[in-house]
Amino acid sequence: MPAHTWVTEANDVVDAFNIDPLYLKHESQGKAPDYRGRNDDDCAKLLKSINERGKIHIVPSKINGKYILRMAVCSRYTISEDMLYAYDEVSAATKELFG
Repeated sequence: MPAHTWVTEANDVVDAFNIDPLYLKHESQGKAPDYRGRNDDDCAKLLKSINERGKIHIVPSKINGKYILRMAVCSRYTISEDMLYAYDEVSAATKELFG
């Protein structure tokens, strides 16, 4: 048999990578600041400000046509204090820009 095999059911591959969000839920769910009410221009300004500060890195994205800001946590050594630090940075940049 060759090293590759053909997929006969594409949905099987897609389903293998789907994540059941139930196990991702936690007691702090929904407590992050929600800046979705701002328009795209304000989000772009906030993104630029946060990234120029150089303390955390945020990336832009669009979901259903809505411009959002995303932060990825990539280290297995991330602790709660790191998340609070990121939250404080986003909050500080927001207050600096929008009062």
